[in-house]
Amino acid sequence: MYLEGYIDTVRTTIAILKDWKERQWKLEHAPELIESIDTQLTNITSHVGATPVSGGGNRVDEGLVNGISRKDIAMVGYNQAEGAEREFSVAWESLTEDERFILTNRFVDNDDRQGIQRIMNRMRVEKSQAYELSEQALRKLSRRLFWR
Repeated sequence: MYLEGYIDTVRTTIAILKDWKERQWKLEHAPELIESIDTQLTNITSHVGATPVSGGGNRVDEGLVNGISRKDIAMVGYNQAEGAEREFSVAWESLTEDERFILTNRFVDNDDRQGIQRIMNRMRVEKSQAYELSEQALRKLSRRLFWR
């Protein structure tokens, strides 16, 4: 593959897994944020004929520009998260239930640093085997994501 010499696909896959919760948060909360911004924008009262402040616009103009910028940022974040999730979910669903469990515990839900221990308990393996299973699952997901 052309990109192999330039992109560490395994490290990129780890970053994608670690960002999972943030993507899910954006997908869940961005629509309500965008709706809230739309409501604020439509409720801004116009000061037709308001005298602009010397050297700049008035507060209504600034409020509109700020609201539009916030909405654009929220829309970009939502669209990126939606696209990434769409691409990721195809590769993720191709893994076995055990592989998904292993990767989730090692990289996604590993806030308490007990992921390997949970893998060891469920799979009934030693620590070195738990790491090997997670590396195998990670390489498989990486190949599916980057078509290698």
